[in-house]
Amino acid sequence: MTVASRVGESDLDKTPEMRLQAKLSQVVRDVEGVSAVAVGDAHGLPIASTIRRGKTMAATAMATLLLRAGGQVMESLDLPTVQDILIEGGTWNVVVMALGEGFTLLVVFPGSANLGLLNIELKRIRPEIHAIIEELR
Repeated sequence: MTVASRVGESDLDKTPEMRLQAKLSQVVRDVEGVSAVAVGDAHGLPIASTIRRGKTMAATAMATLLLRAGGQVMESLDLPTVQDILIEGGTWNVVVMALGEGFTLLVVFPGSANLGLLNIELKRIRPEIHAIIEELR
């Protein structure tokens, strides 16, 4: 299978930024229940987002801090590094996933979502998002 047949002919002439934004929009569209997705860099600055309420910078900054704090907790307990953090908020949940080198993926979904299926889907798309981020570096 060629690269063109995997990503689609029209994706080849898009910038990595455009492909990342398209991938996040696809996650919201295709993953049942997901309402918002954002990617933050190692400094907590948003790279791409589907969050419409104007709070993307605060959300990605806090997601980055959350993963750092989680890593420190794991280190103090002599446990392996943290990969994902789930915040349960009753009717809404947020998962923050490590993408490597300080980059984060933040996903908002309803509290009623099937966490097992959501986890499978997010683990499937994580490498795709990571690969696009690598192109940006």
